[in-house]
Amino acid sequence: MAIAISFLIFSKPVDSPILHGNRDVLEKEQILKSYADRRLARQMWFLGTLFLLVIGGNSLVYYVNATLDTKWSNVKPSALRDLNKNSFINYVKENKSIVNAAVTPQGILAIAVINDGRDKNLMAIYYCRLAKSKNIGVSGVKIVDASDANFTEEYASGTVLAKSFCN
Repeated sequence: MAIAISFLIFSKPVDSPILHGNRDVLEKEQILKSYADRRLARQMWFLGTLFLLVIGGNSLVYYVNATLDTKWSNVKPSALRDLNKNSFINYVKENKSIVNAAVTPQGILAIAVINDGRDKNLMAIYYCRLAKSKNIGVSGVKIVDASDANFTEEYASGTVLAKSFCN
């Protein structure tokens, strides 16, 4: 767009001064030089204005994006505000593919899912990051097969489908 605008500005035909009468060569050169200086000044004004518009527009876009990012980063779904371990577990259980979930005393988030043959590593990483972002103290996530899962107060066992250690 800036190239198109500058093309329109600089391609605009400009009439040169009409020199009538008997003027000497020095006077004609001064008239032509002042005309060229005015044309250059006009072109520089347009370029300066264009430069300031581009910089100002970029600054405005940056400011708006930074403001929106700050504003929306503080907005959280009501289900994820101020979670403790129990409400976090309840939130995790809302996922339809999860049969059971618990945090062991060792700090492992154990999740029982129906084994559909798909890789569950990304799911383990996701819940590890989610727990960390909500300040839920878990040291890792273990995804187990729901068909042979055993959840007690002390531990969760079963066929391990995926593991992720939370840093």
